[in-house]
Amino acid sequence: MKNSSTHSNQETGRKSFGYHLILDLYECNQATIGDINTCYCFLDTIPDSMATHKQSRPFVVFTKGLGFAGWVPIVESGVSLYTNIPLSFASVDIYSCKKFDAEKIKELTLTTFEPKRIKEHYITRGDRYIHPVRLLNERRLT
Repeated sequence: MKNSSTHSNQETGRKSFGYHLILDLYECNQATIGDINTCYCFLDTIPDSMATHKQSRPFVVFTKGLGFAGWVPIVESGVSLYTNIPLSFASVDIYSCKKFDAEKIKELTLTTFEPKRIKEHYITRGDRYIHPVRLLNERRLT
């Protein structure tokens, strides 16, 4: 018997609810991850690069010498960025209900923060999600 948690979208015929790109960036350029203008600009431009829609300007908090935390809400979900200057580390989480070009966004991120090493994950979310209209139609058939 196959474990139901391993069913792919192709097996179930369902569309994923969301797409999540997670990037851990090690040994980044400290001047870049410590620059609020660079970090703000990154958050401000990523939604356009994803062909998504910003709901507001990015929210940012900067602690001098320590790092930056920021988030930009998009209609399709959100993008967050956290930097740690002393550790030369940054983490980026991009979640969207609209599929986006993960490789393009990854390259933009790497170009911006110049890490020497990265750890990445790209996962689909809500693989068992059924759109409400489809759910009603499926329930009518049973």
